[in-house]
Amino acid sequence: MKATKAMKALWVGFSPYTYARVAGMRGALLPKESYPALMKMGYHEVLRYLQDSEYREEITHYKVLEEGLKVVEQALNAQMMRCFQKLYRISDESMRKVLKVYLLRYDLENIKSIWRAKASGVEKAKDILIPSINFSSEWYQKLLSRNSLKEMVLDLPFRLSFSSEELFDLENALDRHYGERLMDLAQAVHGSGAMLSVFLQKELENSNLQMLLRLFQAGINDKEKYLVTPSPWVQRMAGKETMAAFITAWSEHTHQRVSGPLLTAERMEMQLDLALLREQAALWRREMLSATTILGYLFAKEIEVRNLKIILKAKKLGLDLEKWSDLVVAA
Repeated sequence: MKATKAMKALWVGFSPYTYARVAGMRGALLPKESYPALMKMGYHEVLRYLQDSEYREEITHYKVLEEGLKVVEQALNAQMMRCFQKLYRISDESMRKVLKVYLLRYDLENIKSIWRAKASGVEKAKDILIPSINFSSEWYQKLLSRNSLKEMVLDLPFRLSFSSEELFDLENALDRHYGERLMDLAQAVHGSGAMLSVFLQKELENSNLQMLLRLFQAGINDKEKYLVTPSPWVQRMAGKETMAAFITAWSEHTHQRVSGPLLTAERMEMQLDLALLREQAALWRREMLSATTILGYLFAKEIEVRNLKIILKAKKLGLDLEKWSDLVVAA
């Protein structure tokens, strides 16, 4: 893989103007006390509740009450990105660089969605794309117009290294690219964003662990070549012979038990995400008067949207939310 160009040292300071604006945005977040009530409501009651919040515009635009679950994620993602685009506009140049790297994750999910649609012959990938601060809608339209995965890969503004043109290898190459960008950012950030550097390294570790889970599922033995600057502990985890041994070692290391209705790799991925979400929430509460206020709001918004997706899907599908309540994290 072509090495990514190292990011110059990035001094992240504190802006009273931005802090004041973000404090106002924070006031529009759903209070954590609302979740127990939401979990007791019916599906349409939850939607009506959201209509009286900052989600009103997207609930109306996507006709969620009429169209149902198929557009719920689109509406929630669109509202979340509307907030992030505002966050980007009110941030200074240094924080904008941080946001562009962090939010690249959503662009890579878009690219994966387009690739999967092309590979399976689905024509409506455009409908599920998440708005972006990194790429224009015209760029995505160009990508959608390509006839093959190879053409799409060549259209990317960065180079990937992959062992084959199989979708699995291409998606793993995207994940590695994001991991490298995260590590560059973590090493570059200074000033009052130093706490962010610690979190980004935790996120990279989480990404490596989730990659290992997918590699175990795919039966791939040479796992370490898929990892991005793994820590010694992650390297040891890569040496486990089975997924069961991997999960056991993770539980012992973190003192967290993998439990619940899904005793599978999917449940393990949820546990990894939850651990990271709790780190996000802790950062939000701990660093209220620094530049990480901006990232704290971003994390809290991501957690809120994730919670709403879980609640609405469970309500619509008639699932017992009591069994899934541990997946709802209050920021």
